[in-house]
Amino acid sequence: MATSGFDTSVILGDTPDFGWLEYELDFLKPDFSVESPKNTDHSGSSPQSLTGTTESNDPIVRTPGSEGDGTSFPFHRRDSVTNEDKPQDDVFVKPPIPDRLKVKQQLYPLPFTKSPNHDDMSALQAQFPTASGFSLDSPASVLETTYSLVLGPFFHQLIRMFFQNIHPYYPVIDEFDFDACFCAPVDDVALRNSRACVLGVMMLCASMYLSSRQLFGYSRWTQHSLQQFAFRAVKELYEKWSETGDDYSLTQACMLLSYWSPCYAEPRHNCGEWIQKAFVHAKLAKIDEPSSGSITDRSRLIWISCILRDRALSYAGRRPLHPYSTRPNWIRVDREDFGLEICLPRYSNITSRTETVDAFLVLCRLSEIFADMGEFQERLRPKLQDSNFELGRKDILKISQFDIRIREWIRGFKHWKTGPHAPTILDTKGPSYLWSIVGESATASLYLPFIRLTCKTDPLASKFPATAMQKLKDASSKAAEIVREFLVDVKPEEMPPFMGTWLTLPIIVLLVSLKCRGPAQSGSPESTADIQRLRYLLSALRVFQTRYRSAKFIREVLDKVSKELKLGVWDSSSTSETTEPLDEPVLLLKAAIMMFEAFRNDTTGAAQR
Repeated sequence: MATSGFDTSVILGDTPDFGWLEYELDFLKPDFSVESPKNTDHSGSSPQSLTGTTESNDPIVRTPGSEGDGTSFPFHRRDSVTNEDKPQDDVFVKPPIPDRLKVKQQLYPLPFTKSPNHDDMSALQAQFPTASGFSLDSPASVLETTYSLVLGPFFHQLIRMFFQNIHPYYPVIDEFDFDACFCAPVDDVALRNSRACVLGVMMLCASMYLSSRQLFGYSRWTQHSLQQFAFRAVKELYEKWSETGDDYSLTQACMLLSYWSPCYAEPRHNCGEWIQKAFVHAKLAKIDEPSSGSITDRSRLIWISCILRDRALSYAGRRPLHPYSTRPNWIRVDREDFGLEICLPRYSNITSRTETVDAFLVLCRLSEIFADMGEFQERLRPKLQDSNFELGRKDILKISQFDIRIREWIRGFKHWKTGPHAPTILDTKGPSYLWSIVGESATASLYLPFIRLTCKTDPLASKFPATAMQKLKDASSKAAEIVREFLVDVKPEEMPPFMGTWLTLPIIVLLVSLKCRGPAQSGSPESTADIQRLRYLLSALRVFQTRYRSAKFIREVLDKVSKELKLGVWDSSSTSETTEPLDEPVLLLKAAIMMFEAFRNDTTGAAQR
């Protein structure tokens, strides 16, 4: 094929213009600054070489790096905060003594007229809390006194962000029982430090949703510095107490660590290794055994969360399921497993928590479908590598059954989302959109291995590859439309951290489809529609890049695949060129294999998000 039809220049300029998708994926290369976001005008025409004179009036995508204005985000920007708005720290600002206390001081003077001895100091320390108000024997005080994580009132704001953004996906922490577990005194030293490790991981997870341009906790912390201090604390606590600590708490910590992206100080962060450790601690703590029936017992939800996480990592890394994640180890959970949290949440209202609980239960049903699909594809994998293998009717029927199960789940989820449980609280919208995207992307991955199989003996089976190709394209297009709604309705700071992985296959499908139509059809209605869908997906990926470091790996994978296979959009000067027809299934499989191999060989763990 002639390559002159592709413009290989850098697409992304200095200004954040969303007409940056042009002929190749060079837009993924630059690292742009997020320090001075600008409003992007989406009302102008798209690039002439892409869509001719077609107007684009889609109200999608905020400016890359935009993280909400200072009033909408829970923590105001530093340049918009006045001295009156800044919290007064009792540690650094000595408040005046009320008159009623002065009288009490005269009547009941302090017991120590000299320097107190060690026993007296211990008695005092037991009575008075730490700088942020925690008991000295609490897990929270371990992070504050030992690792200098003094957050003040920002501590509870950070924990609130955890329960709003991470808890809906993996509810391993009891929101109702949080204060009793992490802020109250704990006599057992091993249990106290193990819970401190869990609390540090919660801070790490919540820090992903902080703005990188703001200061927090009396203006002492940036997102970067908070993550460094918290990760150092978690690492030291886990290394010290992994053998003798509380396995129940360490299961929670390892499961959540598999969720968090690589630390700045760490060269690699293998999410799969952390979930393996979570299973080890879970078996030692006997979390997989029947629940004790305690209303605050979290065992069943912790075990299910580990399985859900492993299944997500298996899909992203294209690896077999952990033996504990297979069907026989699955446990059905329901609302009763959430205990008092569902009616007495600590950091959210009852309506919001009920919605996220229902969304999690819906996710569990989807996870069962994924597990069955994964086992089916693993059994077929050796056969698919045989060039003489022919797909039989039983296999086609099985694939169709999976498709029906996913479609039924998507319809049921849409009915739940638009019915009486329609999410009205901002922190519930992210999960709602994410799982719709996941359902369509999973459908695309279901049909991908079968788009090029040949069958000479069965006329019905011989038509299946063409059907699989169309199903693959339809699912990718639907995923793009959902992404468009997501970008309109959800702020960048509420974007789920592992969303990027589910965008890669639809992006590859649309790029290959545009390439194979050739320059003569570059202005056709089908190409124009696909370009718009591609813009939605790439816009989401670009906003994703402003929030999470794992996006760097994803963009590098897409950039490498597109350059090596010369994927892109034909420019207007190439419409008259004569090109050889391309075998679309062959090109798509080659691109998908390159992408999945990159995910398997990833040493940073970013692709396993």
